[in-house]
Amino acid sequence: MNNISEAAKRLNISQAALSKAIASIEDELGVALFDRKGRHIYLNRYGELMLNYIDSAFRELNEGERIIKELTGIESGQVTFAVTFPHVMPLLIQNYVSRHPNIKIKQYQAISERAII
Repeated sequence: MNNISEAAKRLNISQAALSKAIASIEDELGVALFDRKGRHIYLNRYGELMLNYIDSAFRELNEGERIIKELTGIESGQVTFAVTFPHVMPLLIQNYVSRHPNIKIKQYQAISERAII
C-alpha cells in the first residue's frame, strides 16, 4: 500500500483524519516518517523504525488482552493507560475497540518518565 487513501480505507477512517494523525506524529517527532512522491508515500528509515515500535505495541496489547481473557474471562471493563505519543494510540486500539465494544479505553498523555508511575 503506498497511498494515504488506501490506508485510510483499510483503517475505516477518513483520509483527512489519517493525514492529520501522520502530520501530528511527524510534528511531534520532528522528522518525516514518509517520503512522498506525487500521490504515493513510502516509509523512510524513521518510519520503518517507528513501525517496529508500533508493531511491538500491537503485540503487547494483544498479549495483554489474551492474558486478561485467560485469567478472568471478562468481556467488559475499563483499561486506563498513559502514552507519550497520543496520536499513535487511536490507530493502534481502533481494531481492539471494534472487537470489544464493552471494554472502555481511557488514555492520558504523559511525559515518558511519568507514564511509568
